Amino acid sequence: MTSEAEQQRASGASPIRDWALHILCVLALMWTPLANGFAFFFDDTTNYIRAADMAAHMASGKTFTTDWSERYTEKLPAGSGDSEPDAEKPAEDPAFRTHNDISSGLVMTGRSPYMGALMWVGYVTSNFWLFILFQAWLAYFLIRLALRRFGISDPIATTGIVLLLAALTTLPFYNGMLLADGFGAFGIVAFLLLATPGKLTKFEVFVLFMTIVTAVVSHMTHIVMIAGMLAALLALRLVKWAPDVPRRGWIAGIAGLAIGFASLQVTALATEAAIGKKPQMLPLMTARFIADGPGKSFIDSGCDGNRFQICRVELNDTSHASAILSNPTPGVGTYLLATPEERRTMGEEDTAFAIAVMLHDPIGQGMAIVRNTFRQLTWVQYTGLNRACSARAYCWDAIPQSVGEDMKATLADREAWPEALMDTVLKLTVVASLLMLLVCLFQRRSDPDHRWRTLRNWALLTLSAMILISGFGGAVVEPQWRYISRLIWLVPLFAMIAVVIRWRPALAPPTDQHAV
Repeated sequence: MTSEAEQQRASGASPIRDWALHILCVLALMWTPLANGFAFFFDDTTNYIRAADMAAHMASGKTFTTDWSERYTEKLPAGSGDSEPDAEKPAEDPAFRTHNDISSGLVMTGRSPYMGALMWVGYVTSNFWLFILFQAWLAYFLIRLALRRFGISDPIATTGIVLLLAALTTLPFYNGMLLADGFGAFGIVAFLLLATPGKLTKFEVFVLFMTIVTAVVSHMTHIVMIAGMLAALLALRLVKWAPDVPRRGWIAGIAGLAIGFASLQVTALATEAAIGKKPQMLPLMTARFIADGPGKSFIDSGCDGNRFQICRVELNDTSHASAILSNPTPGVGTYLLATPEERRTMGEEDTAFAIAVMLHDPIGQGMAIVRNTFRQLTWVQYTGLNRACSARAYCWDAIPQSVGEDMKATLADREAWPEALMDTVLKLTVVASLLMLLVCLFQRRSDPDHRWRTLRNWALLTLSAMILISGFGGAVVEPQWRYISRLIWLVPLFAMIAVVIRWRPALAPPTDQHAV
């Protein structure tokens, strides 16, 4: 089979036109931050960037600093283990307390310094634009490979699909957000491509494998998703729904999981070496189960002799987990108002408390998990477009003034995005895509064209990742708009693939499953 480049030469395609289309697609996949005027921030963004900034600061012997360094440099111990943090020392003004309190040896785990390093490099080189461009390019690279896997290599068709994804889905928004979220979907597509028979160049295999590695070291939820896809792939093989899986697929999945777990240990050791304490896990399940009701009932019933730290601190607003964990307002929050030692103990007792609550009310907590999981799986919207940072005292305290001035000029800070309209377009797109995908797959379930079987398996593997991450949102953390919304652009992508190979066969000629 001739290569894509040979096909283009044979058809008289212009290299200038092709490059123009490539540039158009990449820009389209970052149109949201371009229109906003700057990257999008989330509450966790500062933790990612400062983790990398602190690593660079420590590696340089505390000589290299940026605007992000000022907040923590005076709180660092003189040396690893040289001084023991005062566990009972209160944080600064309670209104500005955060989960990280370096002066007391508390650093929250789960915020990857590796992903933070990518953002940080983007900051020091281009005020974050290089990071945004990288994510947009990677998204385009993965989409083109995915389309090619189904025989769709026509430049106009590819461009049309990319532009539709850019206009109708959240993909450009997450390409412009300073979080690890974009790599959730990137890791899924990379795994699907590696686990599906088909020709890939060495460079493509390398990029796909490194995409999985970046995904699993950037967030624990991505490890969960890859694990779920591996298990689902094994199940498909056992029932003989999946063809022979290339060895590269198994290697990438298993190695990705190993690297992901290893990165957590490396991060823990590096943090301990830098500040003298291991990173601290938030009491996520504790807050989740209390907000669900059974946890609060367990505490009110005596909390098994008040043996858990959470039973011995003042509980205020228990209506939702974020209020318990992240609100520093006296009379409202709980976790951030506790002493560093109390916070450390709550984190260490998180699993034990969750088990005690499950034993106390297994039906009540089990039903709450099911409700939360369903809510998470169906929660699709933007929400984060309009975030007025300049109106929030804590936001300005956490962000350097130079960065804050850039944020102040954005559409997001002025709350000028038509978020309700964009949410409506997104939801209609997802519903229409699901219906189209289901209709096509049902009608073609016995079609000899192997691509329908491949598309079905891709949909099932992606669904397994979505269900697992929704279960994580239902049982461990509070359901969040980001968890499914960051992945949902895959559904319209699969639907567009189905439409092309169903109604536009000239754009998607049948291909041998072992070559593209």
